[in-house]
Amino acid sequence: MRRTVIALTALTALTSLAIGGANAATPKPKPVKVSCKVITDGAGDATYNNVPGSDSDDVVGGDIASNAQTMTVLIRTKALAYPDPQWAPGRVYSVSFTPKGSAYDEVFVAARTYPQGVQYILGHRAADPTSGINTSYKDADVTGSVTPASGEIRINVPMSALAKMGKIAKGTVIKGATAKVERILGQGAVPSQDVNGTRVPLGGLLLQFDISDGGSAYTLGAPSCTKVG
Repeated sequence: MRRTVIALTALTALTSLAIGGANAATPKPKPVKVSCKVITDGAGDATYNNVPGSDSDDVVGGDIASNAQTMTVLIRTKALAYPDPQWAPGRVYSVSFTPKGSAYDEVFVAARTYPQGVQYILGHRAADPTSGINTSYKDADVTGSVTPASGEIRINVPMSALAKMGKIAKGTVIKGATAKVERILGQGAVPSQDVNGTRVPLGGLLLQFDISDGGSAYTLGAPSCTKVG
């Protein structure tokens, strides 16, 4: 009987060591870092030449999300009216950024809320070859949504369109994402920037009412507080 007890005690000790060793060899999974508040800004600061803007002019934040097919840029406003009887010509809601590996110093996405509909575009800014003035060039038409109920604008860009602008893919770091809200003054939508060989502006004089003042970097493919699409 004493030999049986000793044998059982030894077996229990060996089992404990085996389990303990297995547990020690299994590292704890690292917490997944979720990207949030890529764009930040205070509320109530929309103004142009000391003229206060409306809540539709007031950007309060934003985020970026992406997967293998799509990058989604989200702009949040204090409130959103579309169409807006207070400013019928529309607005431009845009986010500009500098992705590492891009062929351009500044890439942007924008939603232009014309009375006849919203244009969603991917583009870049560079000097005009004739005037030398820094201006906007459209690289691709993209998709998106304007949702007054939530005060959100979403712009969805195919990763394939981004790839044409340089070495931009999963793992690319996007820095300095800055959101702007501008009122469109005068000229409406432009079907094409090329008119008989002459380049025309993307769409009218713009009055800047708000620009974001903070945020953080985002890595394409990383988890985000917002969803893709």
